[in-house]
Amino acid sequence: MATATPAAKVDLGRERRSFFTALRTPELIELPEATYLLVDGEGEPGGELFQKEIGALFSIAYTIKFAARQDGRDFKVPTFEASWWIEADGTELPPNQWRWQLLMMVPDFVDEVALDRARQTLAKKKPEIDAQAVRLERITQGLCVQVLHIGPYSTEEATLAAMKIFMEAQGLKAAGPHHEVYLGDPNRSKPEALKTILRQPVEKTQPHGFGQESGVGTNDVDKKLTCPWMETRTTPPRDGDLLDEACRECPALLREVDERGQVSYHCQVFRNTFRSPGAATPITTQPQTRASWSPEKHLR
Repeated sequence: MATATPAAKVDLGRERRSFFTALRTPELIELPEATYLLVDGEGEPGGELFQKEIGALFSIAYTIKFAARQDGRDFKVPTFEASWWIEADGTELPPNQWRWQLLMMVPDFVDEVALDRARQTLAKKKPEIDAQAVRLERITQGLCVQVLHIGPYSTEEATLAAMKIFMEAQGLKAAGPHHEVYLGDPNRSKPEALKTILRQPVEKTQPHGFGQESGVGTNDVDKKLTCPWMETRTTPPRDGDLLDEACRECPALLREVDERGQVSYHCQVFRNTFRSPGAATPITTQPQTRASWSPEKHLR
């Protein structure tokens, strides 16, 4: 039986880079609608059900991919993502009661017919994998604050704190579940080298900080912000300003040491580089770099 002529492989990681790249400091972005495979669940991250549904998600994705390739429309299976939330009125719940949704972006040509066919194929070839709960949806993430976290998942708290300060400074509030894009494979990478995009859908609140009158990311400040620097000042820091001692404990302060042992301090809210106490000259801000990775297999 003849097969269709192979077409160029669709690589969503390259074609839709804004979904799979992020800066080391918080930034405000807006993401358009996209097609996703997804499945819902409840329980501890990395738990038995979590791992089972990751397997189902990847199995469906690859079954769809192989069928599409036979039709001349191949694509690279991207990394998976997850949204997290709790259903409680401000009460902290243990991880085994967290709700989550696993997602994987697929090309727009993937439809319900392709998903149905993949379910049937998988049920015949690998009956031990239950993928009936995997569904297809068009999702718009919209306005989001995001940042690239580098390190173990257990150290995300400090990065999330920097995002929170940034959101407050921009006059934004959360408008949906916390979202993560896993760019690193814990089975292959050292914990300190793992890369994860932390993303939070947001909406604008009443102006109360900088960037409200003249646009996001400006240095106009009309009121004090709840950050150490702004406790005693009415204007944001700029490149070369002397590091305030009070800022040293701020979770939004990023300390970096280069190959020569020189220390630099970067504020993840105002995106400036401080001059270290005792330094003779201001430290030059290093260019922001983006990180991206599209694995063929990624199991957390």
